[in-house]
Amino acid sequence: MVTYGLTVDTADSEYISHANDTMDLICRASLPGAYLCDFFPFLKYLPSWVPFHKEAAKGKAMIEELVTMPYEHVKRDLALGTARPSLTRDLLSMKKDDIPNFEHAAKWTAGSMYGGLL
Repeated sequence: MVTYGLTVDTADSEYISHANDTMDLICRASLPGAYLCDFFPFLKYLPSWVPFHKEAAKGKAMIEELVTMPYEHVKRDLALGTARPSLTRDLLSMKKDDIPNFEHAAKWTAGSMYGGLL
């Protein structure tokens, strides 16, 4: 509720399982030695078809989706006039014309707070 103004029921059906999957992937990937390139850094320059590159791309997409889905939900609710009080609603309600990359900063600020609560 604090970050996006979404109830647990709404978040559970739409976002929580994705968040759990994303956090599981991050935990596995961040273990020291989880990938061979942790021991041999030159391996990170191998072609993108190498399995750990594919998993890294999948993880990046999952993280992007983790922060984008609920943020866009609040944007839709705000446009409809139904957005509940939240950090994201307050950020989106600010005068932001003079703030460069505001959308990016607001989305990732809310996403960081959401990720920290998981």
